[in-house]
Amino acid sequence: MKNSLKTLALPAALLLSTGAQAEGSFFGSATATSDYRLFGLSQTLEDPAIQLEAGYDAGNGFFIGGFVSNVDFTPDDDPADGGEKLEADLFVGYDLALSETVSLTTTLIQYTYTGTYSGEDYDYAEIIFDLNTAFGTVTVGQSLDDFLGDLGADKALRVEYNHSIALADSGISLDLQLAHYDTDDAFGDSYNYYTVGFSGDLGPIGVSVGYNGTDSDGKDLFGDIADSTAFLSLTKEF
Repeated sequence: MKNSLKTLALPAALLLSTGAQAEGSFFGSATATSDYRLFGLSQTLEDPAIQLEAGYDAGNGFFIGGFVSNVDFTPDDDPADGGEKLEADLFVGYDLALSETVSLTTTLIQYTYTGTYSGEDYDYAEIIFDLNTAFGTVTVGQSLDDFLGDLGADKALRVEYNHSIALADSGISLDLQLAHYDTDDAFGDSYNYYTVGFSGDLGPIGVSVGYNGTDSDGKDLFGDIADSTAFLSLTKEF
């Protein structure tokens, strides 16, 4: 994991060195969600989560930031419980405009899980490519080291399609996600996951409601945390 963090420092230095040539800005958000869902799986045993994200956009395409959320993958009385309680991520990336309507965003992210018991290691890094178009975003994410630390000895690859469709002039969007996660090397099988939902603003608060889950392969791999479920998220950007 240390190598991944050193890699993060190089683009960060480039981001700061070019800041005088472009007008940068800070960004951030606070989110309360009924269930932290990531890759079709509950990260909180279907319990609520509080999340914070903050970063800096240099105005020249480069950005850097961090994300934190409470997590809990397994019940405390489960022998498989690793003690994880907090996810704390660092990310750095670059957004390249290919045309007026198409851009390619490259992000390097280090996922870190704190509170784990001695000998448990779920940390891993991922390189993410987002091709953003007027017809949706295609995402390819490749883990760069052992997927979920000592839970798997090999890498994993995910491909996602996300699209948000404005519903006339209502201020509400229909949000769609369909994805495939190739975790054959890490877990012996792959699975699909999806989200269908709606989002909009209620005054200064962003509201998102949706339905998220996996196919039967996901349920076979991960059990109850892969069950399909509805969720509600409230976000305040600052």
